[in-house]
Amino acid sequence: MLSLRYLRKSALRLNSKPLLFSTSPYALNNKPPPLDNIMPIRRANETQEQKMKRLIYKSRKRGILEMDIILSGFAAEYLHKLPQKDVEKYDLLLDELDWNVYRWITDEGADASKVTNTPNGQEAVGTGGGVEVPDHWKDEVIIKLLKDYVNRGKGLKVPEIYEYKNNNSK
Repeated sequence: MLSLRYLRKSALRLNSKPLLFSTSPYALNNKPPPLDNIMPIRRANETQEQKMKRLIYKSRKRGILEMDIILSGFAAEYLHKLPQKDVEKYDLLLDELDWNVYRWITDEGADASKVTNTPNGQEAVGTGGGVEVPDHWKDEVIIKLLKDYVNRGKGLKVPEIYEYKNNNSK
């Protein structure tokens, strides 16, 4: 039986770096992999009801409170009314970064006076400057509807779960 003293001495003899069990270049450098290469999961066998529930959940549980409020209210009001192609676009939009979508739909991207720089010269997160709507989203109906919803300011609150309409009640 190994003694605690033996284990401590053995641990001290080992290199202070953690043991790596992966040959990934990220593991060898002790750096996490970049997040920009992670693709969202596409669900081919998802029913329409499952998709609507997932979209409602993704609209309510975002990374920032502003997007929780905007997207959950938008989903409660519009999701059951949208044609299928716009529901698909909304699904893709939910995969975008929250701050980018926030800037696109609140028109804060064009105001360069709102850019705040950190001491190292990088733009601070969430300051609302310099992010324009990319070309693949510029003419999309879903972006226009979101902008109209935000500009109206109607009921900008997180709706109760019973306030979401069933897609079958068209």
